[in-house]
Amino acid sequence: MSLEERRKRVLANSIGQRVEVNQRALIDKILARYCTDFVVYRELLQNADDAKASRIEINFRTEGSEQTKEYPNNSSNEYNAIEFKNNGDEFREEDWDRLKKIAEGNPDVQKIGAFGVGFYSVFSLCEEPFVSSGKECMAFSWENDQLFFRRDTMESSVEWTTTLMNTREPMKIPNFEEFANFLVTSMAFTENIREIAVSVDDESKVKLSKKVEDSHQMDIKTDMLKNAMFHLRSVDLRHVKIEATSSVITPNANTISLRIAAGHLDVHVTEEFSAKMERIIKKKPPSTTVIQMIFSEFNENEDNINNSNIFKDLVPHTEQGKIFIGFPTSQTTGCSLHLAARVIPTVERESIDLAEITLAEYNGNMLSMAGVLSRILYDYEMKIISPDWKNESVSEDTRIRRAVHALDQFTFHSSTPNKKVGELIEGTFWSESLPVVSSHDVRPIIETKLPNEDMEDFINRIPTIPKKVLAGCEGFFKKAKKRNMITDITLKDILENELQNDRKLTETEMTALIRWWIKYVTANRVSGTEKARFLDRAKLGWENKISSLAKFKYFLDSSLIPPNNDFPEYMLPYPISRIFNHAELKNHFGYKVLPFLDWIEFMLKTKLQELESDGAFAESFLGTIRRAFQKPAFNKRGLFQLLCDKKIIPTKNGLRVPGEAYFPSVTLFPDLSTVEFQKDHIHHYRDLLRFLGVHDHVKLDVLFEYLNDPEKDWDHMELVKYLTSIADKLKPEDRKKLQDDQIWPREEGQDIEISEKRTRCKLSELYTPTQELRGLALPVIEWKKIWLFRMKEEKFLINLGLRTHPSLHHILDLAAPPGPPEFRRKALDYFIRNKKEYMAEYKSKSSKINIGFLPCVGHSINATPSDCFVNPECQIMGFNVLSRDYVSYAADLGVSQDPPISKLIEKLEKGRLKDADEAKKVFEYLAKRQGGPDWKKLGQQNFIPVKDKYFNPNSCFLMCDDESYKDFFIYIDFGPSANSFLESCGVKISPSAVDLAKLLVNSSAKFWTKIGYNVEKYTAVLETIAASLSIISREPGLVFAMKMSPMLLGIKKSSPNEKSCCLEKANEIFLNDDENLWKIFGVPTCPVENLLEKMYEYLGSRRLKQCVTIKHTPVGEERISEKCGELESLIKKRADLFYYNRQPHEFNYNASWIGLNLRVIEVREIEKKYSLIPKGETRIEQTSCYLSPEFTLITAESKLNYVDLAHALSNFIYKKPKDHDVLSLLAILTSPEEILGQIFQLNRIMKPNVDEQEKMVVHETVRDMNNGAYQEMDTPAGWEQIQRFVTERTTTVAQIHDRGYIRTLGVDDDSIESMSESSVEHVTYRSRMRTRTTESVSEIQHVHNLQARRPMPMTLENTTILKTELQKALQSCKSNFKNDVNSQRIEGLKSYCDAVPRNSLKFVRSFANMDVYATVNTTRTDLKKKNLTGFVKLLKTLREVFGQELSSDAIHVFYDTDGESDAFNHDQTLFFNLHYYDDSTNKLSYDSMVYWFISFCHVLGHNFEKSHNSKHAFYFSSFARNYIPSLYKKLQQLDLIN
Repeated sequence: MSLEERRKRVLANSIGQRVEVNQRALIDKILARYCTDFVVYRELLQNADDAKASRIEINFRTEGSEQTKEYPNNSSNEYNAIEFKNNGDEFREEDWDRLKKIAEGNPDVQKIGAFGVGFYSVFSLCEEPFVSSGKECMAFSWENDQLFFRRDTMESSVEWTTTLMNTREPMKIPNFEEFANFLVTSMAFTENIREIAVSVDDESKVKLSKKVEDSHQMDIKTDMLKNAMFHLRSVDLRHVKIEATSSVITPNANTISLRIAAGHLDVHVTEEFSAKMERIIKKKPPSTTVIQMIFSEFNENEDNINNSNIFKDLVPHTEQGKIFIGFPTSQTTGCSLHLAARVIPTVERESIDLAEITLAEYNGNMLSMAGVLSRILYDYEMKIISPDWKNESVSEDTRIRRAVHALDQFTFHSSTPNKKVGELIEGTFWSESLPVVSSHDVRPIIETKLPNEDMEDFINRIPTIPKKVLAGCEGFFKKAKKRNMITDITLKDILENELQNDRKLTETEMTALIRWWIKYVTANRVSGTEKARFLDRAKLGWENKISSLAKFKYFLDSSLIPPNNDFPEYMLPYPISRIFNHAELKNHFGYKVLPFLDWIEFMLKTKLQELESDGAFAESFLGTIRRAFQKPAFNKRGLFQLLCDKKIIPTKNGLRVPGEAYFPSVTLFPDLSTVEFQKDHIHHYRDLLRFLGVHDHVKLDVLFEYLNDPEKDWDHMELVKYLTSIADKLKPEDRKKLQDDQIWPREEGQDIEISEKRTRCKLSELYTPTQELRGLALPVIEWKKIWLFRMKEEKFLINLGLRTHPSLHHILDLAAPPGPPEFRRKALDYFIRNKKEYMAEYKSKSSKINIGFLPCVGHSINATPSDCFVNPECQIMGFNVLSRDYVSYAADLGVSQDPPISKLIEKLEKGRLKDADEAKKVFEYLAKRQGGPDWKKLGQQNFIPVKDKYFNPNSCFLMCDDESYKDFFIYIDFGPSANSFLESCGVKISPSAVDLAKLLVNSSAKFWTKIGYNVEKYTAVLETIAASLSIISREPGLVFAMKMSPMLLGIKKSSPNEKSCCLEKANEIFLNDDENLWKIFGVPTCPVENLLEKMYEYLGSRRLKQCVTIKHTPVGEERISEKCGELESLIKKRADLFYYNRQPHEFNYNASWIGLNLRVIEVREIEKKYSLIPKGETRIEQTSCYLSPEFTLITAESKLNYVDLAHALSNFIYKKPKDHDVLSLLAILTSPEEILGQIFQLNRIMKPNVDEQEKMVVHETVRDMNNGAYQEMDTPAGWEQIQRFVTERTTTVAQIHDRGYIRTLGVDDDSIESMSESSVEHVTYRSRMRTRTTESVSEIQHVHNLQARRPMPMTLENTTILKTELQKALQSCKSNFKNDVNSQRIEGLKSYCDAVPRNSLKFVRSFANMDVYATVNTTRTDLKKKNLTGFVKLLKTLREVFGQELSSDAIHVFYDTDGESDAFNHDQTLFFNLHYYDDSTNKLSYDSMVYWFISFCHVLGHNFEKSHNSKHAFYFSSFARNYIPSLYKKLQQLDLIN
């Protein structure tokens, strides 16, 4: 039956009963929501205003009431009663009716009350209020938390509606200033109240009065007069004056004038929406409503500053205004305006209801209309400001403060406590037409810009917000900027507005503009087009000229040219450019420093006549040029081209061109035009004048003309002397002419006649006149003195180009053939003696010298340095050896001691050795060379002579320890020294494993015959190969050849007592892993040696067991005999011993499984058939027993062979059974229990399996539920039956858990009574059961007496309490918030605490909204191997079993392979170990659901008790008992049970 059907049946068949309400508690809870002061007065004032009362009287009674008698000692500042009176309409019948009903609001749509709870605020002061109005009155009283009323009629009608409140106890009279402040603030927006009087015992204390002037309508022009619900029909403005007089506050009357704008709204909502509102607030929305705002003008604000604190909350300026819902609330508007509106409040009327969807829509639309009204008021303020904004008769300070006042009122901030209120109001305030004050006038904000101090010195045309206004209203303009209604001044604004229409800027303005531009382009990316427009439109007016920045190209560097000169128009005026550094002008404007030569050209064009006529002006002009000329990058060539033909050099003969002038030091001729300055000294100008062409010596042209005249004779010695004297004045071209002209005489023989013409040469063709050079027949200069190398004239000639030594190539040519030997020797000796002159060049070119100038041993042999060597031993290999006379100079000459290894290798590769003798000498020489790895290059080179054949080193060996190998390998011996060289080349001392493997691959049969079929020797060879199998595997193709070759030794069983050997391929030989099978089939097997077995298996041999299948065939009828029962009992009883000192991963089935599944039957006999699959051979034997796949032990009626039984159990139980496993099982099965007791602690090992028994209890419960063990589960009888049955099962689980845990610790049942409580925390029972700890009882500090407490009887009351406790325990479970989980170790219980995760856990990741933790050494690969998806799915499914009380955040996954915990409870946070989840699929299974359900129940029990004792057992079993039905339903939903 569905829930809906059941609900309908209950409503149809059951008797309805009234829901009881505790009225006192209800009212108290309502009052708890009223958190402000004076709330009672607020509610009563609101009721009075709704009743159209114009006057209110509040009288505090301190005497004359019944309460006074009860409190005779109350002080004078305490009151016992309050009389609240108003002169409004008398109560109608419906008013009296509503007064006695809670939560039935006023249905009048124009009234504030909506919830019908406002009047009940009086109960915050009194217990039994009394109300009178007209002729009627009503009294309230309490009876047993229920409120009763009594109504009566008075003798005569009264004018006032009065509420009398006798307080529960004396209360302090409120502070009158604070109370007056509350009242005056409350009456500001009231519709009808005009007077309020406050008295104490009829003695007046405070009087308040309100006067309202006639209103006038405001001009409303906005595009937002309506929204989805409201239409702003009109806005009227009225002045309100409130006066306060008080004898206790101030002697004088205080007044305040306010301006209140009222917006009249038409309300348009759908009928559907109206119905929704009526359902919520019990009345429909009105057809019209009013929103009001208080705002102050500038002058009014000034007047109100000094008013009393009574009015402080009515002046919102500088603070946020309040929302008035009839009266002020704690909600602010976000701006400096009060807002009164008939929005729907929350119950306590302290805030606007924006939570309920319907009311939020209504309130939100009304608040948006409040934003429209605030905008209208703002426009009104700007309209007032506009006429005087530029009126200079009004002071600037007044205008600024007035504007700031207006803007500040309408600056929105985050409203409190609900910021959405302010956002809704502000949302309709803003638009692009919003007027603001600017530097020009009042205009729409979209037309103005924010000021920029970087621009203020040049901005003139763009209207900006005044800086003082912006400083005072920064928040307003930040809002506007955020809404993109006002922006900063942009480049586009400057280009299109400020610089448009040919505006001329002064030098000051242009300087400011350039400064801004530099800063702007530094921070922003500017396109080329924008830059061009800027430079073109920025125009400077100066010296009656107008120039745009685009027309300027240069600026002045005053360090080069004084600014008092004339300059071209395309240079930026210096008064502007001097403000900026050169980099700014270059980078941002493209200007360059005015080139000096451009200025000179400008001066030559405009001032040339003056320069060539006025010496003083020319001297000043040259002075400017001189300073620039000294700069490193100065364009001297250009200067020369401009000035070389200009008469600007002042001389004693007038102004001359530079080439016609001489320095004053040139005095050869008296009429020379020598330079003469008037003001400055000529030495300052020497470099400049010399560059321009002014001469400091007589020009050489005359001298060269004379020297080249063949008809004239001259003395070159005198010429050298003269030239030496003016050497520092010679120009490069003069020097070149002296070098290249053939004017220098070559020395001839002593017998030449004076009249004969001498041979004249270039200076570079001649050598210094020394005897050494003359001996080499080199041409020397004619010199009439002894050449000393130290005279000025000699140094001048050498510096000019006279040679002192022949070149390197020349001297080497002289030392090489075909010249006479003596001459060659003389040249070589000169080279060696003067090696300092040559060595640097010689060494740099030694490898490239191809001149054979070095004499070698032998007749007329000359060689290059690289083709001869010092060591005479290298001659044996045909190398040249340097002559002994020059061995001491070998290093200088670049001759090596020996040929390089590469050449030696090349010799061996190209030429063959004649015989063994020659080879021995060559090898002995080579042995002395340190060739190292290079010799390995000869490994495959056939250069070793052996019996008229040549072999490579890799195929030869040095030693032969076994004569058997001589027919198969090449052995050599050239002596110890030679052999060491050959070994370096690759000759091996003896055959390697690779060589032996190749030998057997190619010649195994021949070798087997050669060694006389010696098994031991052949096996030794195989072992050598096996030991190096990893090396052999790197040889290409060798392993494959080994697999294909019949090279392996196989041992066959030819008869029961005889063995034989043979050579076979690997796949024909088996590995003997079962001696019995080998005896049965007698096939060739590998010798019993681990190393060989690994190699055989690697090459393709198979294990014998893998190739044999065994089939058991029972013969005869199956039966269960007494012997079967005894055997089954024996195996089950001793099953725990099968796993002693075993790890869970080592076996297929545990002892519990054996106990549940093992059966033993008997047949007449059993045939055992063996089949060798590769050979197709079969054998049949008899056996005494075997195990079927269903774990049924089938035995023959003949005597049982316990060896067969041990074999059968070993193969079935252990994943990798070993021989000793059979022996161990044989001993356990056949030894008497007394013997076993001496070996094992039987009472600790042979025990019930707690895990499985607990699991079986749950299995049985679910199975019985599935089989219909219960009636309809949701009926009372069905529930009672479930409770009874589950109690029995879960109690059994608890008992199993308790006893299993204690036995795990090694404690007998008899010892349980004497133990105290354990203090170990957060460990699941599964981890303890796995630990199988063997610690002694003395190591346990505190273990609880597990029988001290039993589960409570399951009565209906107890069941309800227990369920509540369990649900609270589920709700208390929480997240670990990704924090680390530290390992917890407990002293004295080592193995117990080993069950705690051995390592601290770290947060790893979140997976499917579940946090995953792992130990530090866990890798991502480890986690990927586990089925995390399936495990998380399982845990989430089980969480649903426990209902919504258990948060999914409280469940965590952890991964710990070292610890043995499958789950633990860490401070009410649940962790489950992924390591113990073995399902590889994502499908949920019956077994996994039951297994982890037990874990859930266990760790949840630790929410009540951290220790493992009977208390924990009780709650653990309680969780299981209560949630097994839910588990059953979940299993049904998942189709895991029928």
